[in-house]
Amino acid sequence: MLPVAVVGSVAAIASGAGVRIVGIVAALVVAGSCVALLAGALLPWRSTGGGDQLTTIAAFAAIAIAASLAVGLVAPRLVSLGVPDPVVVVAICVVALAAALAALERRLGAGG
Repeated sequence: MLPVAVVGSVAAIASGAGVRIVGIVAALVVAGSCVALLAGALLPWRSTGGGDQLTTIAAFAAIAIAASLAVGLVAPRLVSLGVPDPVVVVAICVVALAAALAALERRLGAGG
């Protein structure tokens, strides 16, 4: 996850993007990585079969859509209550990371 964030941020800086855009790129990378980790922890690839891979990819898509809907419903309300945008972004990333790590810990604890 960190190498992707670094590469994305360096690319955004090299293209002349401002600090705000670099922050947005980093937040998207963190959130996307957490969604992928969560999907992989919930439905890991167990074999080389196409069905197994499609199941994990479908889980990733479903979790990404659900996360997008949740953020779309909650984030504007928090901003309208006066919470600064960066605080909302950090909170979203922390929640996504906590959910992903909890799912991974559960998977590893179950011997999966």
